[in-house]
Amino acid sequence: MNIYPFVTHRIVNWGDMDSLAHVNNAKYFSWFEDARIDLFEKVGIDSLAPTSTSGPILAYIDCQFIIPVTHPDEVLIGSWVSRIGNTSLLVHHVVHSQKHESTVVATSKSVVVTINYQTSKKLRVPDTLRQSIALAQEGFDIQRLKQSDD
Repeated sequence: MNIYPFVTHRIVNWGDMDSLAHVNNAKYFSWFEDARIDLFEKVGIDSLAPTSTSGPILAYIDCQFIIPVTHPDEVLIGSWVSRIGNTSLLVHHVVHSQKHESTVVATSKSVVVTINYQTSKKLRVPDTLRQSIALAQEGFDIQRLKQSDD
């Protein structure tokens, strides 16, 4: 799908399901984490290395479950940044199920804060990161994506 600036694909494994025969809710948060890391790598957040002294940390995340996902399936997680604040990013994720003909099966919003890992103090989102996100999302209708996710 070319409607999202960042796209992550995941296979639904048998072991992802719980005793109720659908993907366990915790798995969605793993998918969101994978999608966030993909986004970070694509915009050049090099602070993911263990020796970094500053970088992103997850401050908040939610999930709206819309349709249960079951094995076998493949999901596509579309992601984008809708807002860059002084010290934070608002990141959106939309999960589409291949089995359900690309229907949206879950949505998520998360707040990622840039911090100094040694002092735990918030840091201003670097201008280079702001520019990299803007460049990566250029040509995508972020306002439309945001409205469709609300």
